[in-house]
Amino acid sequence: MSKNMITPFYYHSRKFAEEHGQLDAYRTSLRANQSCKEAIERAIRKHFDGMHLDEAAVTEVVQEFGSERVFYILANTVQLKS
Repeated sequence: MSKNMITPFYYHSRKFAEEHGQLDAYRTSLRANQSCKEAIERAIRKHFDGMHLDEAAVTEVVQEFGSERVFYILANTVQLKS
């Protein structure tokens, strides 16, 4: 099992984490989120042929980070695009 797969997902804001003494959990989750984002980008570069994205791209990233974190990262990416 991947290190990131066992990293708990932190659902609260930085402010909440500060107020409740949970900054370490917040930062750990944030690092896992960044690693997941980078893994998604690598998987796309590796498995996109210019027209199609191979299913293996999704499988690799979900196996490493879990579907919850991958969905979260993708949703935030879409939300931030204009």
